[in-house]
Amino acid sequence: MTRLTVQSANGRLPELLKRVAQGEEVAILERGKPVAKLVAYPQRKRNYRAIVGCWHGRVDLSGADETDKVIYRKLGMIE
Repeated sequence: MTRLTVQSANGRLPELLKRVAQGEEVAILERGKPVAKLVAYPQRKRNYRAIVGCWHGRVDLSGADETDKVIYRKLGMIE
């Protein structure tokens, strides 16, 4: 973890943000004590169930067998 004073970090913010985006953590110190920590914001994972579930009621599943229906139910395509 990189440790910088407030004054040092103030002029280097764009550089620090690039480093944080690459996974590095940066501690900001004031009078030798940590006051803040820069870390990358966690990326959201896509909710594929919600995407597939949007097809609920819009697809004809009358030809599906029971195995297919179990899968469709887990994906939220049918109730």
